[in-house]
Amino acid sequence: MAYMAIRTKFLGPTNHRGARIKATAMDTFIAERPVSVTIPYDYGVNAETLHRNAAEKLLPRVVNDPEEISLIPGGCDRGYVFVPIHRSVLTTLAHLPWRTVSDVTTSALPQPPWAGRWSR
Repeated sequence: MAYMAIRTKFLGPTNHRGARIKATAMDTFIAERPVSVTIPYDYGVNAETLHRNAAEKLLPRVVNDPEEISLIPGGCDRGYVFVPIHRSVLTTLAHLPWRTVSDVTTSALPQPPWAGRWSR
């Protein structure tokens, strides 16, 4: 399977179980049940760290060499999404000649046909 991301979400407490964080591997094929782990919610640790811990606990089950993987975090409507990226890819990206926003001037951008028609 080609795993593209790990989604984590908060599961609230019930009458029988305490609060917890569930991490689910999101793959490109939905033919079988997704791989997931659930960890208890520790109120002494901030939410982002708990979600990262859940994703890191799932990582050995979905990749061959978890020590060489970095998790890039992002947010979604019910929790976090972590994209596993090999560290060699991050090293390669760090050496590319990136342009910053200050390198690009707005005068070089094409103006729309209606620009300048309305004045305030």
